[in-house]
Amino acid sequence: MPELTTGAAAIASYEQALAIAREIGDRRGEGNYTYNTACAHALLNHTAEACAWLEKAIALDVKHRQMALTDTDFDPIRATPCFQALLPPE
Repeated sequence: MPELTTGAAAIASYEQALAIAREIGDRRGEGNYTYNTACAHALLNHTAEACAWLEKAIALDVKHRQMALTDTDFDPIRATPCFQALLPPE
């Protein structure tokens, strides 16, 4: 299970960076770390968490919606109802 350990470590790192970005008022960093946390959860098939983080990322910066449409990190959850609700196929 090394990928789970690596994935969990990545999520913890992104969440730590997110806290710092919020503390210093770095709105762009906040959006990017939120998006990356969504990606990490998606790669681990944590569907609900990935969708919740992606929704936050899109709220912080609409560019994340466009990025998620083609980002292969979301392939494991792309067909799920919560992902489809956030990003319906065009």
